[in-house]
Amino acid sequence: MRLTALSGLAVLLLTGMAQAGGSYIEVLCEQTSVDGQFTHCQRPAGVFSFVSEGDTAEYSLKLTAPSTHCALTAYTVSTVPDGFVSVGTTPFIDRDESSTIPIGSGYPAGPVTMYIFGTGKIGGCNVGEMHSWGVTVEAQRSGP
Repeated sequence: MRLTALSGLAVLLLTGMAQAGGSYIEVLCEQTSVDGQFTHCQRPAGVFSFVSEGDTAEYSLKLTAPSTHCALTAYTVSTVPDGFVSVGTTPFIDRDESSTIPIGSGYPAGPVTMYIFGTGKIGGCNVGEMHSWGVTVEAQRSGP
């Protein structure tokens, strides 16, 4: 667990290597924006790492919204080889629901870091500002 001060706001990022059952990530939003009926937690990203078995292995990420969520949330998964590149986005999911995003292959053997962003749908407790979000992420081998 790491507590970091960014722009005067405390941001809690739970990070770690993938484990059986997944890793829980919780982000307190430093900067949010509103786009119609959606709120975006633009900074910071949740950080998730898993160990690749090599560049021919295909993977997917299973993302599960926690039971504490009180508004629908979509998660965007990105990698940072040359800047933020989206590899997929879940549909809006409710508490305790899961969605799987195929992230493909081409990851060299060893640790792989993914960056996850949360977008909330206005409704429930989301009245137009996203304060925080959480997700359990599990890397799954989905191919050769």
